[in-house]
Order: sequence, then structure tokens, then C-alpha cells
Amino acid sequence: MVHANWNLQLDKVQATLGRFSQRQLSYHGIAVVVKQFALAKVWYLARILTMPKVIQKDLEKMIWKYLWRNSAPLVKRSVCVSAIDSGGLSFPHIEAKMTAIRCSWFKKILDPQSSSMIKPYAIHWLSKLSGIYKMELNVFCMPDYEPPARALTQLPSFYRQLHNDWRIAEGRRNFQQPKTYEEHLNEPLWGNPMLSTKNRLGKGMCYASMA
Repeated sequence: MVHANWNLQLDKVQATLGRFSQRQLSYHGIAVVVKQFALAKVWYLARILTMPKVIQKDLEKMIWKYLWRNSAPLVKRSVCVSAIDSGGLSFPHIEAKMTAIRCSWFKKILDPQSSSMIKPYAIHWLSKLSGIYKMELNVFCMPDYEPPARALTQLPSFYRQLHNDWRIAEGRRNFQQPKTYEEHLNEPLWGNPMLSTKNRLGKGMCYASMA
């Protein structure tokens, strides 16, 4: 079913690129066509389905061939995906875009004012990453938190990838140990490696296995 949905999108991308193939566009114009017309529905589907690697490879091959009009590349891909003011084309980076889309889910999940229809499903599956019955969702802000391995295998592929992307993104941030009383009160309790007892750091004061 997943491959069927993505194969349908690949056909639509190919059809869109075909409609513009006869136009004499600049490289910047081609980048606009790919981003605004060809990949728009791809990003929409990526919000709820994991893109298989084989589909991603086919999609990348398709848009890069369109950029160079089936000829040999003139510039490295790393340059093409750079911002225009940095000398690039701001051409789509599929992997980075997919990661950003998945990570954007956490804004909806952690925002108490969010009314997204899919939010309850995301909370249901991601809550399984903790042995705690009522987990604090902002535990995902802790870069060193590692859920039980068995819990990860029980997740659907989309939510498993969602968790992995978030861990990578959050791991790049600079977290500091809370020092004041107020800073400690603002920290999530369960599984938080930033909280310690008797000068012991690492797994935090409370453990999922204690639930």
C-alpha cells in the first residue's frame, strides 16, 4: 500500500516535469518548477507516510535529470541545494526536506493549543516509547533519552522514523544542566538525563522501568 501511494506520486511528478520540459527555462526557473509544482503533493504525502529508500532514489534521479536536461551535471549537488545568496539554486534536498517535515510534527504534538486531527494518533504511538503510562511528551527535548529498544520495534515505520529524526535534530542542540530552583522546576521529570540525584548524571532521577 505504501509503495502504491508513492508510485502514484512519482507518476504525477514525471507528468508535471514533462509538461514543462519543452519550455526554455533558466536553471533558477527549473528549480522553481520542481519545488512549486512537481514536489508539492510529495511533501503533503510525506507528512503521513514514510518514503521508502527506493522511492526516494527514483525521485532524486528524476528531478536531477530534469535539472540538467538528461545531460552530465555541471555543478555538484551540494552547491545546487545551497541558498541562492550563497551561489546555489536552492534546489530541493529530498532527505533534508523529509526530515524537516517529520520533525515539524513535534511542534503540533507539544503545543497544547494545536487541534491537528492526527495529533491524537501521534501521541498514542509516541507514548509507547516510554514505559510510563502517562509520559510527559516534552521528554523528547532531552537529547540523551533512549527509549526501550523493544518499544521502537513496535512502532509503525512512520513514527519510528519520526522519533529517529527528532533524536538526531535535538542531539545537535546545546543543552545545559539546570542550576537554579526555577530551572529544575521547568524540566520534564521522567527519563530526563538533565536531572540527577546524589551527583549521578545520565539516566535521571526517574526511570521508565519504575512505572
